[in-house]
Amino acid sequence: MAKSEKIRAMISSRCKATIPYKGKQVPLSEVREILKENIKALALWAGQDTLCDCWINEDSASSPMNETWWERCLNEARRADVVIVLYNGESGGAIKSQPMGICHAELEAALATQSQKVRVIRLLPLAKPPSNPL
Repeated sequence: MAKSEKIRAMISSRCKATIPYKGKQVPLSEVREILKENIKALALWAGQDTLCDCWINEDSASSPMNETWWERCLNEARRADVVIVLYNGESGGAIKSQPMGICHAELEAALATQSQKVRVIRLLPLAKPPSNPL
């Protein structure tokens, strides 16, 4: 029987944004690391090979020399079987030649490749509601 490849997951979010986690505000990069390790540990039963690999942009230090960090993130979004977007409305870092931040570009690349693989988890309201609505 041929050995199948692992499910490729990607977690996309603003890294420096903070959210409440275990009673304190923590950067999403910390939460992403925890999620990544949990996803990579998934197995159907004890002793089975794990089912998933998980990529976050913190792993991009190992990018090929001919690939920019921007290209690497978009390529990972396209290659992934599942893209988990932790969305708080912030677009992430940008480069001058791009009309949007990296988080929105990753979402766009994943949706353009196969929209069914994308799951968006809205973390926070985009803006606080006005205290005196008109």
